[in-house]
Amino acid sequence: MQNKIIAVICVLLLLVTLFAACGKKVIIEGKNGQEYIAVTDDEGNTVLNNAGDIIVYVTDENGKYVKDANGERQTNAVTFPDQVRGEHAIATPQYRLTMPDDWKMSNDGKFLRNNNENITFEIGGMVVLNETRTMSAYLQTQIDGMEYLKNNSEEFKNLTYEIKNAELTASQLPCTIIEMKNADDSGNLTMEQTLYYIQWGENMVQASYLCMDASSIGGFDSYTYLNENLEVKSLK
Repeated sequence: MQNKIIAVICVLLLLVTLFAACGKKVIIEGKNGQEYIAVTDDEGNTVLNNAGDIIVYVTDENGKYVKDANGERQTNAVTFPDQVRGEHAIATPQYRLTMPDDWKMSNDGKFLRNNNENITFEIGGMVVLNETRTMSAYLQTQIDGMEYLKNNSEEFKNLTYEIKNAELTASQLPCTIIEMKNADDSGNLTMEQTLYYIQWGENMVQASYLCMDASSIGGFDSYTYLNENLEVKSLK
């Protein structure tokens, strides 16, 4: 029940993702559904060519590496897909975000902290803003959802929220932040959620940190981590 209500709070975005731990294969799924093995550097990061495409290994019908006359593995390149997922990181053509070791990607595209499904972090794909799809409209939808919960849900009658304007200083991108907290009738916090609306010019991406584990509330500074670890790429 609580998970369903939280889903109402969030503006759902498709997650797009990168990378695996060193020594593990990074599997890329192309737009045609075919899987490729990405070439990675010493740190486990995928390698791109000058055009921004991902370099992948050539494999045969059995999935074995194809080698050239010198015994080196042959490579090719595939267009950077909408998403590349890894154990601790997520990347799109526009950004890359690497999470701490205690955060791991789940099958549904969310990072879980210490495998706790009540502590999640997710970041979405790029949304193009225009006259009918504005930042103000996104924020108003969020506000309307929170007010609906406060007025219609006994569980969230003590929900409070604050809206702030900030900047991710490392990337120098404007960011609107909505901080939400919910408490029981005794004033004990039961939930905290922080939404980030990050702008690239006329584009926006949303990130969300959610903690529904009362014993862990206040235990992760999502703004500082997002600020220091979101690597922005140039938009094509």
